[in-house]
Amino acid sequence: MLVLAFLVSLVGAGAIHVVLSAVQPKAAPAASEEARARVVVPDLVGLTVAGARRRADGDHLLLHVVGTAPGGRTDALRVRTQRPLAGSLVRVDDAVEVEVGPDEVAGAPAATPATAPPSATVQPEVDLAAAEERRRAIAAGVRFEPPPSAPTPTPTPSVAPPAPAPVVKPAPAPARTPVVAAPPAPVEPAARALVEVPYVGRTTEEDAQRRLEAAGFKVRTSTVFSPSVPTGRVILTRPAAGEQAARGASILVFIAE
Repeated sequence: MLVLAFLVSLVGAGAIHVVLSAVQPKAAPAASEEARARVVVPDLVGLTVAGARRRADGDHLLLHVVGTAPGGRTDALRVRTQRPLAGSLVRVDDAVEVEVGPDEVAGAPAATPATAPPSATVQPEVDLAAAEERRRAIAAGVRFEPPPSAPTPTPTPSVAPPAPAPVVKPAPAPARTPVVAAPPAPVEPAARALVEVPYVGRTTEEDAQRRLEAAGFKVRTSTVFSPSVPTGRVILTRPAAGEQAARGASILVFIAE
């Protein structure tokens, strides 16, 4: 009887263990690195650090800033370069590294120039805003002609006055029909019309060149590595698609190598 009771207790304990194992929920497997969603890296060049951070947060990416500014005003710095390039495909929560510099501070107060001693040579003041506008215009393909130089005066040789000619009365001129001058030709405006840069991403180099030239632009190409764009396809353009550029300006097209 004791042996029978012992066997019955063992069978009951095994049944309870089987029931508990079936009722307990199984732990979900941890998400692998490959299971994370992928996003396209936005174009952050030219934005302030604050604007770039908001843009990266909106795309679920982290922002890693390289560079400092006097006083630690990093939010006012403008982005010079970024890695990975805009248009690359990365995973959610990956970091985008941007490089900034103190000479690109947006809205920074101008430093008060120190008073030079009487014997020091005062450097001419440079209009930074005009210089920046000129640099951006040259990058967009606008050509500036050098100012015309003043003509060198030619010395007039001294010539002895000629002998007086005999006075001859001219014959009366026949009546002439008045000539009506043609209207002046219209003056071509100095500034060229602005045209929107078309989107040519993921197209071949030949298709991108044909579409950009049809829009009135010149095309320059450069090959860069991209982990997401196939070889021979367009990654992005500079200026970017949708921006305004002067007709005839050069568009830089980045091709995946």
